[in-house]
Amino acid sequence: MTSQVRRLAVIVGMTYRGSFLGGRLWISTLLAGLPPVLLAAFYAYGVTGTDLITGFGNVVVTLILSVQLPLTALILGVGLFRTEIEEDTLPFLTLRTVARPSIVIGKYLGGWAALLTFLLPSFGVSLAIAAAGAQGASFPSGDVAAGLLIVLLGSVTYLAIYLLMGLVTRSAVILGLVYAFLWEFVLPLFPGHLPQITVYYYLRTGAANVTSAAPLGSYSTTVGLAAALAAPLGVAAVALVLACLVVGYVETAPGHSDS
Repeated sequence: MTSQVRRLAVIVGMTYRGSFLGGRLWISTLLAGLPPVLLAAFYAYGVTGTDLITGFGNVVVTLILSVQLPLTALILGVGLFRTEIEEDTLPFLTLRTVARPSIVIGKYLGGWAALLTFLLPSFGVSLAIAAAGAQGASFPSGDVAAGLLIVLLGSVTYLAIYLLMGLVTRSAVILGLVYAFLWEFVLPLFPGHLPQITVYYYLRTGAANVTSAAPLGSYSTTVGLAAALAAPLGVAAVALVLACLVVGYVETAPGHSDS
């Protein structure tokens, strides 16, 4: 048991360090800089007080949730397995007696830690800028917690989805972009129950259950907080279970070639 935990920790550490190489680092850093830069521009332009606090909420909804979070998760998540599959090096992990679920969980945890390394400082600096320009105005009750819920819950779910995509197809980046900007962005615009098949819906619902102040709390929903948390976590769990099955198949199927 101890040896498996140690091997898991090694995979987590290697994955975390590998997430900061090449284009992934620069693109993720650029995306991390967008929210604070935009809020700083608002502040420099003279937007202060409650207007700047509202601007912070708008940045969370329109930039962090809709752009930064899914794109950073896509860049890091797809790369967790894609390179090893294309170079046919994934089977070597089993030669070191690493349990197959540990491979998936280790890479996922390492990727999640890397994702939060970009997301949390970006969120924190944005929050600090809004607080600095608030000029005595206070954040609405639950506003900061709602934004943090979106970042944490969204990172857990989107990373698991993109990890699975990176395992099953060479077109994971294209498929991920379609998923992020057509499925997750367009479907919530439709009336009825259609938005409920998106992660976006439950992230906005979770935020609306934590605060009632616009814009984070201005989302019409009949779903409670428990369901809003359970649905994305369930999606992440299913994606990781499927990923474990795919890794086992990739490693054991004779003559298997990715298509």
